[in-house]
Parts: sequence; C-alpha cells; structure tokens
Amino acid sequence: MLFSAERIQRLAPDVVLDIVAELAYWQSCYPYRHFFSHQLPFEAYIPSFKFGYDTFLLYFKQDFFEVLPALEIRYRQLP
Repeated sequence: MLFSAERIQRLAPDVVLDIVAELAYWQSCYPYRHFFSHQLPFEAYIPSFKFGYDTFLLYFKQDFFEVLPALEIRYRQLP
C-alpha cells in the first residue's frame, strides 16, 4: 500500500507527507493550471501524483540522475 504512516516513517523519517491534503491541493488547482488537460477529470491524474509521491519517499535525498533508471523501470511497471 502506498503512503501508510509506517512506510513514510521507514522510508523518509524526516518527511511529513499528508497525501489527502496533497491531492486536495492539486484538485483545487486543477481548474486554473494550464498543465492539466481539462478534457480529463482530475481523477485521471491521481495515479501520477501517487507515483510521484511514492517515488519521492523511496528515493528521498538521492541524486535524481542516479535513480533515473529505476524510475523508468517503476513507471513502465505501472498498471
């Protein structure tokens, strides 16, 4: 399961992540941001946000270019 309190504490103990608050924020921005396609409902973006937050927790404080190959593999494995 993504984002359980135990997982966040284990992966990134210095990070506080409230996924419900994060998704609520992005949903409130959705009507006003040009990088969203308004032909899609906000719910279509939720898996991408969750992937991003989960990736942040997994690779917290690691260099982006070092983890890029792993990110590509994880992204291709998404359902």
